[in-house]
Amino acid sequence: PSEQRSSLGEAVAEQLRPKMKTTVRWIPSGPEIADVLQSFVLLELNNDRLLENTLMMLSPASKAPSCTSDIFLRILGSCADMPQRSRDAVRVLLHKHVGLQIAFNRLFEELCSSTVSKLDQETLADLVYACARIGYDDGMFVQRLIEHVDQHLASSGGFHSFQSMARIVYALCELNTRLDMARVLCREAIDGQMWNGGSGDDILMLAWAAVFLSLPPPVELITEMCILFEERLPTQLLMAQQIAVQLEYSDDYVDVNWDDP
Repeated sequence: PSEQRSSLGEAVAEQLRPKMKTTVRWIPSGPEIADVLQSFVLLELNNDRLLENTLMMLSPASKAPSCTSDIFLRILGSCADMPQRSRDAVRVLLHKHVGLQIAFNRLFEELCSSTVSKLDQETLADLVYACARIGYDDGMFVQRLIEHVDQHLASSGGFHSFQSMARIVYALCELNTRLDMARVLCREAIDGQMWNGGSGDDILMLAWAAVFLSLPPPVELITEMCILFEERLPTQLLMAQQIAVQLEYSDDYVDVNWDDP
């Protein structure tokens, strides 16, 4: 039950928090940091102090051989999958602490040199999406990920997963980069009605990206999204509100003209 998971998570957090402070007694390894961050997702932890103490340990841990690219992928994925409040905290810490930025850059450099070329386009898209979710944009490594996605798309002919396509389009818009690429992919997804079978959250991201790119989403897309959410509120309320405002003040959102600038 969620109540038991929440209380268990807070109990674990209170036990871990003192140990994660900077002391000479214990500096966690990369795998241990990944385990703690993953617990924020699995146990639905909500403890900003533990989160900050844990991430601050990544600076020394990132220099050790045990902090491999696979471990960094776990760390990045856990940060991206956290609830909104915790993701916002990660975003603030990344912009605030130079040591954490250096650790992320170091691990991304290793990832790009050793692992990225072996990943498929869906996994690469998920990586770019994870960076967008926590506001990480170093200006170099994320662009290299995007270039790899573009190269894969040129040779493969397109995404096999609607979720990955929606995520990369959203991420490009959120990071405000390669909007030409985002526009092409967004048009492709909407023209081909690729959202069939997609989740409400994925469709919401695509609809928001269409609004961001000044490509009004067709009524079918909005209708499908509303059906999937039914009586539930979207998890990304701000996105839904921005789409609603666009629809309210737009007279031509049904007649999509892709030739408009």
